Amino acid sequence: MGRFSRISWVKSWDVLASWSPGKESIEYGDGIVLEERTKIILKQFWFPENQPFDGLTSYWGLQTATDIPERPTQIIKYEIKNFRLQADDSSIEIAERAFWTGGNMEIIGGFARSSILSKGMTFSILSENENEECLIDYHLYDPLVPQHVMFREPVPISENKRISMTCDFDNSSGNAAQFNNPPHDISQGYRSNEALCFITLYVR
Repeated sequence: MGRFSRISWVKSWDVLASWSPGKESIEYGDGIVLEERTKIILKQFWFPENQPFDGLTSYWGLQTATDIPERPTQIIKYEIKNFRLQADDSSIEIAERAFWTGGNMEIIGGFARSSILSKGMTFSILSENENEECLIDYHLYDPLVPQHVMFREPVPISENKRISMTCDFDNSSGNAAQFNNPPHDISQGYRSNEALCFITLYVR
């Protein structure tokens, strides 16, 4: 059910960037190539009653160029679908392994995304003896904290290399983020009352 798939303009959306105040801007190598007339959505969230940075003036910026780079950054999304979180379970692990089918490439970063009942997620490359090289280990869900990780040095990955992703959830009444009283089963989906487990990788 989990799979890698190259960006497709038939799909509804792919994450280009996520940013929060006080963080560095995100660079994608030599750039990402967008097809002509591609729609770009800019979404901004405001927290007027809980402003964490006094006196901050923030803005969105998008740097563009007309020249197509020789080695553009590509977007590959890995997502685990069709799972359910059982009610009153405080230790739920959703995990899947797959083969990398994107060819011989370099991973320059990733955007990890889970949901409000998440306890964290990891994304790893597996060696032949099943040892894990963890690339992303994300254990905080907070709308003010970006989930982007951009590596100082690209991480090479070859065709048919095994990869692994795990998402942990707490769907119990003891979870302070629980929004159902009493807790009930939750399906995978993209609404605020559903569960997510995906990572967007930036590769070249």
